Amino acid sequence: MTDAWSATLTRTVAVLRGKPVDAEIRWCMAESVWRYAEANGLIVKSFREVDPRRDVPASAGKKLGAKSEDFDWHVFEAVVTRA
Repeated sequence: MTDAWSATLTRTVAVLRGKPVDAEIRWCMAESVWRYAEANGLIVKSFREVDPRRDVPASAGKKLGAKSEDFDWHVFEAVVTRA
């Protein structure tokens, strides 16, 4: 019997409005997912950037000490399975 368990990990990064998401930010988001997966005995099956217009809670801006509308929110998702 195969183990069909999988989960979606989500990482969100705030970038000042109008500033592009560069390769370094994308790399950091991907590395974050791969490190988490490795530390938890998981395998990353896919990794992608999701539509940045996705709703982000206003509370996220409070954590940054700024208004959430001052930022463009970029969401990254990874599907992981058990190793």
